[in-house]
Amino acid sequence: WARYVRGVVWAVQERFGSLDSGFELALAGNVPRGAGLSSSASLEAAVAWCLLGLDLAAVGDDDTSRMELARALQRAENEYAGVACGLLDQFSSIFGGVDQALMLDCASGAWCRLPMAAAGRAGPSIVVCDSKTSRRLADGMYNRRRDECERVVAYFQTLRGPSVGWLRDVRLTDLDEEWEHLDPTGRRRARHVLNENRRVEAGIASLTAGDVAGFGRLMSESHESSRYDFENSSPALDALIDVASQAPGFLGGKLSGAGWAGCTVNLVEPDRAVEFAQAVRSGVVANGGLEPEIHICRADAGAGVVR
Repeated sequence: WARYVRGVVWAVQERFGSLDSGFELALAGNVPRGAGLSSSASLEAAVAWCLLGLDLAAVGDDDTSRMELARALQRAENEYAGVACGLLDQFSSIFGGVDQALMLDCASGAWCRLPMAAAGRAGPSIVVCDSKTSRRLADGMYNRRRDECERVVAYFQTLRGPSVGWLRDVRLTDLDEEWEHLDPTGRRRARHVLNENRRVEAGIASLTAGDVAGFGRLMSESHESSRYDFENSSPALDALIDVASQAPGFLGGKLSGAGWAGCTVNLVEPDRAVEFAQAVRSGVVANGGLEPEIHICRADAGAGVVR
């Protein structure tokens, strides 16, 4: 875990200037580790703001400076910790808003906050169900999925040249047309990613219209796609979603983070969160699973300095 701290020190100094002295640092947190809840990004953001609050040239509090900080933290994870993650986790840890969802376009850098509830109405509860399973057995699987998708990109580049720089530059109709010429694994991985992009666009429309239930259905569709096309779910995660889908107040749910183990995140009617949690806990145990640890949460503000 110390690589994440050292990597942040390296990346932040590269971007914002050198520290004038050494430091002693104490760390504490309550984000479950290795559970798909971006614990590494939360650690990185906390360490970065600590450094910036010491004696580095202070990063501005404007959105441009915060995005630069998020990219520095992504670089720390990519180049120092060796995880080929995107920008989403670090961005979310810094840009989070109270009772808001975030949309990020990783190619253009465009982003926005979206309300989790219609005006004058209570937003849904965000219920995190921790399967108590570790992702360590799946180490390296995220990078493997990246490689599988990049092979599909390489194939379309041979057909179309530089117009295809990312998987997002491929359309679902293109994938269908070339389906028989693509390797069976890569084409399913690509279908998941392209459909995820479509679900993000539909999710923006749902939240903008105040249709939280519609957004929840998209989350459940996402989990099914993860289960069958991207294959980054697990029996424990699938069991949590299957039980949750029958629990009171359920609006939708999916695995969190890279997958393979860890947590599911569920949208639940605000006045039924406790009832939902009890039903999931008892349902999983009744089916022979480990008793999950359940957290009833809400979207909150991103990282910053507290003096």
